[in-house]
Amino acid sequence: MSIFREICEKIGYEAAGGYNIVDFGGKHVYVEGADRIIAIGDDKIVLGAGKKIITVTGESLAISDYEKGAVTIDGRISGESVE
Repeated sequence: MSIFREICEKIGYEAAGGYNIVDFGGKHVYVEGADRIIAIGDDKIVLGAGKKIITVTGESLAISDYEKGAVTIDGRISGESVE
C-alpha cells in the first residue's frame, strides 16, 4: 500500500487519485503511481499514471530509481504538471 494513501486514511482525507508527487526542494521529485515512462530528456521527463500524463521539467534530469510504479527523478527541478 502507498504511504500517502495510508496517511490520508489515518487523517480522514480522501486521496487525490492514482498518483502522488513529492518535490524535495527542487533537487529530487518522487512520483508514486507512474505505470509507464513516456519520454526521457535532459530538460523534460514525461510519465503516465493511468489516464494522467505527468511532466517534470528542469535541467540535467535523470531517473535515478524506478520500481513498482514509483519513480525518483534527480536534477534541477523547475516544475511538475499533470494533464
